[in-house]
Amino acid sequence: MKALLGYDASRFKHQERSPIVWEYDSLINPHITISGLSGAGKSHTIRAFMEQLAASARPGQHAFHGV
Repeated sequence: MKALLGYDASRFKHQERSPIVWEYDSLINPHITISGLSGAGKSHTIRAFMEQLAASARPGQHAFHGV
């Protein structure tokens, strides 16, 4: 599973769009933190993140711990 988190802002001045991607299969610690001020788009970001994960997941791939 993988999801696009955004683009590297430091590359914009060079007219490049370097994607920042969260890839579950390549991470030692797959946790993620989303923080920001009120109105910054945290809920929108989480919704978009979950939609991308659902689109890239294979059946039976999810393992929920502690449930």
